[in-house]
Amino acid sequence: MSGPPEGLSRVAKLTEWTRSSSGRKYVRYVLVSGMTTVFSLTLIAALYGTGAVGSVTGATLIGNVVAALPAYYLHRIWTWEQRGRSHWRREVLPFWITALTSIGLSQFGAILTRTVVVTHHWSHLFNTAVVSGANLFFFAILWVAKFIVFGRIFGRRGNAPTPP
Repeated sequence: MSGPPEGLSRVAKLTEWTRSSSGRKYVRYVLVSGMTTVFSLTLIAALYGTGAVGSVTGATLIGNVVAALPAYYLHRIWTWEQRGRSHWRREVLPFWITALTSIGLSQFGAILTRTVVVTHHWSHLFNTAVVSGANLFFFAILWVAKFIVFGRIFGRRGNAPTPP
């Protein structure tokens, strides 16, 4: 009699890995990133969609900067399990460098999106969806890189989580 089917074996290994210290950090990183991304996209859509901020770049900038604040604390405390005062040079500065790099890339996406939105005569609702989608796309580009950087910032040396 052979062992469990290959797919079932992989699921069991993945389940076991998600219960490890490394796996829990990875899952928490994904959850925090997901929550703050939804928060950012909702804020961008609300600001641009309602006309509270008329420019694509302005709404994108505000939405992403505001979402970065809870992202820092959620990642630091829940994902990487750090307590006490933040260390300015080892934690705060690298986090904001990566966050601002991501925001800069999303601003680049917003500029491209603004060109598309202005060129076409779509409905404001569709334009809002395009703006939100572009922000999500450009933020996703740096997602894995940020995970690696945050693992080095907040993780203990040699303890950065890696998927199985």
